[in-house]
Amino acid sequence: MTEPVLTVDSLTKIFYTGRRGVAQIAVKDVSFTLQPRRILALVGESGSGKTTIGRIICGVDNPTHGSVQLAAGQSGTHSDAAGLRKAHKRIQMVFQDPYASLNPFNTVQYTVMRPLMNYLRLSPRAAAQKAHELMETVRLNPPADFLAKRPDELSGGQRQRVVIARALAAEPEVIIADEPVSMLDVSIRAEIVTLLNELRNTGRVRAMLYITHDLLSARMIADELAVLYKGTLVEYGPTETILGNPLHPYTRLLWSAIPNPRRARSAGMPSDQTSQAGTTSGTVTPLGCAFADRCPLQMDRCLRESPTLQPQPDGRLAACHATATPETPAV
Repeated sequence: MTEPVLTVDSLTKIFYTGRRGVAQIAVKDVSFTLQPRRILALVGESGSGKTTIGRIICGVDNPTHGSVQLAAGQSGTHSDAAGLRKAHKRIQMVFQDPYASLNPFNTVQYTVMRPLMNYLRLSPRAAAQKAHELMETVRLNPPADFLAKRPDELSGGQRQRVVIARALAAEPEVIIADEPVSMLDVSIRAEIVTLLNELRNTGRVRAMLYITHDLLSARMIADELAVLYKGTLVEYGPTETILGNPLHPYTRLLWSAIPNPRRARSAGMPSDQTSQAGTTSGTVTPLGCAFADRCPLQMDRCLRESPTLQPQPDGRLAACHATATPETPAV
C-alpha cells in the first residue's frame, strides 16, 4: 500500500476564552490522510474548524492533542524555529484573501523570489529566472508584464495566481488551499480550480488539502471528501460516492442547499425532510450528537450518545446512528 504523504491522527484543538478560560472545542478527534497525487476536500460551514485544521497542519497553531505526520517520519508541527522552517518548506498554504496575504509594498518578483532564495538557496539571478518560470506555470503571461507590478495593480484572480506561484516556489510536497476561490469572481473560479488540479496532475505538488464550504467546487477537484461539523468528521470517503448518495443528514443538507431540486432529490433528501431540519423533539446532552438539534432523523439515542465514524458497505465512513446498518452498527 502506498505511504500517505501526510497523516492527521486524532487531531484535537481546544481554545480557552474569557477571564475564566472557558474551553471551546474547535476540532475534536479528527483523522485523515493525504495520498500521493490525490486531493482531499475538507468541507463544512463557517465555524466548523476547517481553517483551524489547516493552520495546525502548516505549523501556525499547535494541536491540543493528536499529531500531524509527514512522509519520512517528520512531524508537520514544531515549536522550534528550525523544525517550523522545515515544515514550511514541505507544506505551503494558499489563503482565502489573495490581497491580504500579499505585502502591498512588494512587487510580484520580490514576493516570488523570497521563498526561492530562502528555501532553495538560489542566487538572486537564478531566483529571478525561476520566478519567470513560475509566472508561466500559473498562467500569468507574459511574465514580464506582471513581475514588476504590485498587488493593487492586479485583479483578484491574478493576485491569487501570484499567491499560488509563491507557494510553489518552495517546492512543497503538500499545498493547503483554504477557500482559494471564495473571494473571486464567479467567472474565474473555475480557472483557479483547474490550475490547482493541474498542479496535482503534473506532480508539482504530491498532495493537496482543499478547504471549502462549496460542495460544487469540491466535486470539481477532489478525489475524496471529508465533511466536518462543529469540529467533528461526520462523513469521509470518495467524492462521487458521498455526493452521489450522502448518508449523513448534514451532508444531505449541504448538498440540498444548492439550488437544484433534482439534485436534492437524487441525493436521497426528500423536501419534507429538508424542511424539518433545525427542529428537535428533545434536549441534547453534552454526550449527544452535535447535529441532533438540527437533524430531521433525530431519535432518542442521538440525544444521549455521540456517534463515531463507522465503515459502510460502499467503503466510506459515516458517523450517524440513523444510517447504521446491521453489518456496521454505530457505537
